[in-house]
Amino acid sequence: MTKTRGIPLGLLGVLVGALILWRVQMFSGMNGDVYWQWATGRYMLQHHALITHDPFSYTLHGRAWFDPEWGYQVLLASLVNLMGPVAFWLMAAGVGTLAVFAVAAAARVRGAGYTWAGLLAVAAGFGLFFFVRDRPQEWSYLFFAGLLGLLAAARTHRRALYVIPPLLFVWANMHESFLLGLLVLLLEVIWALTPVRWKRFSTDPLPRTGAVFTLVGSVVATMVNPHGPSLIRYAFVDSMDSRIGNVIAEWQSPDFHILLLLVLVVGPIALTLFWLALCPDERVDWPLAVLAGGMLTAALHGVRFLPYWVIAWSVLAAGFRPWNSLDRRSPAWLMLPLAVLLGVTMLSGKAKPPGTPSAEPVAAVSYLQRHPGRVFSTYRWGDYLIARGIPVFIDGRTNLYVGTGVLGTFLRIANLTRNPDPTLAHYRVDYVLWHKDSPLAVFLAHDPSWVTVYQSEGVVIFKRVRAVP
Repeated sequence: MTKTRGIPLGLLGVLVGALILWRVQMFSGMNGDVYWQWATGRYMLQHHALITHDPFSYTLHGRAWFDPEWGYQVLLASLVNLMGPVAFWLMAAGVGTLAVFAVAAAARVRGAGYTWAGLLAVAAGFGLFFFVRDRPQEWSYLFFAGLLGLLAAARTHRRALYVIPPLLFVWANMHESFLLGLLVLLLEVIWALTPVRWKRFSTDPLPRTGAVFTLVGSVVATMVNPHGPSLIRYAFVDSMDSRIGNVIAEWQSPDFHILLLLVLVVGPIALTLFWLALCPDERVDWPLAVLAGGMLTAALHGVRFLPYWVIAWSVLAAGFRPWNSLDRRSPAWLMLPLAVLLGVTMLSGKAKPPGTPSAEPVAAVSYLQRHPGRVFSTYRWGDYLIARGIPVFIDGRTNLYVGTGVLGTFLRIANLTRNPDPTLAHYRVDYVLWHKDSPLAVFLAHDPSWVTVYQSEGVVIFKRVRAVP
């Protein structure tokens, strides 16, 4: 038999999927949750203890705080201390790259040719496009893809199941989405106990004993964390809390006016229907079809689940024929220059240095550091204030504020549904850092209790000059 020579063309697809994420990260800068995550990690490293009470706000200072993402925060802060700001790139685009590779590897295990696996890696890269940021959820995409790959491998190599409980242990100490991993394993037990054989739908079940022991071992592994078994209860209650969706946009339905979001939802569905019509005799993997359908439903409910949908569909689509037989190869003298050309083309331009804030009011916060006092600021800028060592009214730790009254108070002031002066006086607020020309900024500009002390393009700072009677 003649050995096939050359480099698989699909590796270019994996490269493109990864470069999409590096392009986003290198040219967009930092924003949002990364700042309080980083600050929390620094706090724990400095105090050599798990954080259990809020140290960052003046509204809930000292309140008990259940922090399930401590592992990610310590890792992030440790890497920044060790490597400098480039660690922010590695924890976002770097982890996303591993997720793209994990999808391609899972596709290969499922029988996809290199070319088809490479194309699915491109789909995974676009699926992560809006979510490649420094936050623990980035790791959950990697763990999810890795779990699906291990389950696919376990169909022929049972020892792959041994890796799953350690994976869930790490996952549980990084992000509460480990519940998704347990759900996938629970479904595997169900399929093992009641395999499906109906028309073109079928199941290639795991051994019943192996499936049950893997699930039990994984549940036990998730309990090995600073919070113990209560972490599972917290993660479940938190995921069911509808109040969070009223505040955070990514918990809400996708905005299909954004073309890429529409394509990422409609495109896989259309391709699946085309495959079903083209290959009427091909079987459908029932467990992966159910999982992909569940992730699609979740993505339509909350856009944050879109990457899970794309990853689950990509692993399902790895079994699509005739595309899974594609395996084109090219000589190294052609592939290597193409890879270099792709890298140069996709990463060309003036990138922002690692650790550069994207849209945070850097100069305005520097002013506040020189003029100490309590600051009332926007929900998003609160994260950056924490990283700069300034106590906040509210920030991106939504779970801490829900149910305390602080979140509702903030929204009433931000939306100007009532006179903000009495509330700001109650909390002894000295400065308001806000968006210039917004309703609240216009109100304070005409309020004799406040005076403008700083303004730049898009940002204004008001200082209290007299107390409310």
